[in-house]
Amino acid sequence: MTFGSFDEIAFEQVTCMLCGSRDCAPAGTVESHGAKFSYVLCRQCGLKYMNPRPTAAWYAAHYGEHFWEYKQANRSWRDSDRQWRVQDLFKRDKSGRQRHQSKRIAILEPLLRRHSKLGRGRKLLDIGCAYGAIGAGLREAFGCEVWGVEPNATARQVAQEENGIQILANEAEDILSLDPAGKRFDVILMSNVLENILDPLPILAACRALLSDDGMMCVHTPDFFFYDAMNPYHPYIYSADTLSALLSKAGHGIVARDCAPTASERNSGGPPPSRADRFVTVFAGPKGDPFDMPNNVDAAKMAQEQAKSLALQEALVQMRNRGVRGMVRRLLK
Repeated sequence: MTFGSFDEIAFEQVTCMLCGSRDCAPAGTVESHGAKFSYVLCRQCGLKYMNPRPTAAWYAAHYGEHFWEYKQANRSWRDSDRQWRVQDLFKRDKSGRQRHQSKRIAILEPLLRRHSKLGRGRKLLDIGCAYGAIGAGLREAFGCEVWGVEPNATARQVAQEENGIQILANEAEDILSLDPAGKRFDVILMSNVLENILDPLPILAACRALLSDDGMMCVHTPDFFFYDAMNPYHPYIYSADTLSALLSKAGHGIVARDCAPTASERNSGGPPPSRADRFVTVFAGPKGDPFDMPNNVDAAKMAQEQAKSLALQEALVQMRNRGVRGMVRRLLK
């Protein structure tokens, strides 16, 4: 057994990162290679988080020594025999990265056009840029300069050499020690990244010094109500409210929120959800408004609303898929 592997995990009890409360309700478990990871829902603010969770030292060892071994060996956290959908990304297959890029760009580009001033001559920082495919796509779409932060050496090399991404730092935590002089960005993007960070508050606070006067954060993450993304790498699962509260606590004002309506808010005859409905995106910056911390939430009601929203989305997706299959059958006749 090696520390950092799933065979030897060091767990610790934690309080709610957002409000500090210890009052929580059980909110599900997920298993990975024989290990069980449990989640709770904070009764004070509504944040869903892993508790107990692996220690920071275990995560550091896992990401440093084992994470990419699991990926490259095609070993999923859910099932050791399950095939990775993005397996080609980790084998440096360019066409795979381009397909991945096109899906993400389809979500992010219209949101950035609607809520940011990103354009030619502006600067974008992509925290968790991976192979740089997303940054390269946004550079093509907006004509902006793109910088990146990426912990994996292979991904950084591809981002720099193939996609022309300028690497600002290796780890998200490195932002804490950066000198902001000359490094002011118009958009700081965190797409499918924040849910992986153990201690996000100081990193988000440090990002304030890296924003231009009219710049903003764009944080894009799985939505608690529509994509209950429990897995060993996600210590937190955010809703629009808990994500907004976290950004506000870090000193950012909330500019805009983009997320699907919950089951109670959506009309039963509404359109089928797009892939973006599974995610919540919050734009925040110096010119936004503060967001009050949720207080004394009804955890049972939140769980019920989540179950209804997940069931409704699944039903709508099935309806959409049946419609697509029907169209294909008609075309083939």
